[in-house]
Amino acid sequence: MVAFVFFSNANASVTIQANIAKVPVPDQSRKTQQSAEKQALQQALVKMSGRTDILKLPSVKQWLSNPQRFLRSYQYESHQNQLLFVAEFDYQALLQRLHNEGLPVWGNRRPESLLWLAIEDERGQRYIVDEAQLSALTRSIRQQAVERGVPLSLPLMDLADNDAISVYDVWGRFASSLSQASRRYGADYVIGARIYATTGDNTGSTDSVAEGKFAADWVFIGRTESEFGSLHGGSVEELASSIIDALADHLSQQFSVTADAGDGPANVVQISIANINSLQKYVHAQRYLESLSVVRKAALSQQKGSVATFNVELVATVDDLIKNLSLQSRLLPVNDTFGQPLEGLNFYWDE
Repeated sequence: MVAFVFFSNANASVTIQANIAKVPVPDQSRKTQQSAEKQALQQALVKMSGRTDILKLPSVKQWLSNPQRFLRSYQYESHQNQLLFVAEFDYQALLQRLHNEGLPVWGNRRPESLLWLAIEDERGQRYIVDEAQLSALTRSIRQQAVERGVPLSLPLMDLADNDAISVYDVWGRFASSLSQASRRYGADYVIGARIYATTGDNTGSTDSVAEGKFAADWVFIGRTESEFGSLHGGSVEELASSIIDALADHLSQQFSVTADAGDGPANVVQISIANINSLQKYVHAQRYLESLSVVRKAALSQQKGSVATFNVELVATVDDLIKNLSLQSRLLPVNDTFGQPLEGLNFYWDE
């Protein structure tokens, strides 16, 4: 019998509900609700696919013409004196539509991100936006993160943060300082960004200022890669939202999957899962596998002791499956007693 140990190298991640959307509304009239249903479906489709441009596709426009066919339930909520229309759509129906159209699907398990944002105000003073601030800027950041389905936090800027990082580190987007200061938060992606006015004597950038009154420069720092970018816009709030959009686009490119086209044979792989020692765990594991956006169907093929082997039919590639599995904590990769990965797809069910 082969002895084995398991270890956790999963990314920091949380589960969102991409099929639930919240839309600010002025009232509860029928006319307002009809408009809100379409906006909510747009939001859900963008969150599920990770892309905003799918809303321009003829097939998607047809879905949007009758959002009620996908609507499972709705209610109204009040948050900070704002009335919200909250809609829940049929996840499986939308998932199947996206797969049938060959469109990407970004699963509900998503990496957590931490945003270090430095602002230069009209007096030339620079400060870091923190979690405790309640302003139009932080509301804009949080709302855009919710609409794009990006789990996002701001730093606390308490004594520990002030000892670990300075506004100059954030302004300079120094990857080593940002990564070091972010360790306490456990976020898998770190964003360092600065926003400043492009008029007057500003040393933040030497680029042309014709594109807008404000500019933003950012870096996305992942486990193995970094990406830089710049934006221009008419306000600080607009640019902060655009940074979140760019982050969502970046993450969806990394983790979304597109169903294989054609009528070829199904892509079936075997996954062995240890610690399946009860009927309840078996049901939970099977349901979990089938909840992944890359999995079409999972069926038990063998049970030896507490190790269950599933035949898993994929809609995409094994690499897509592995990327999806890296964003969760229920299935932990398994090594042998010498620290070497076991051959095949072997996991430990953590329940």
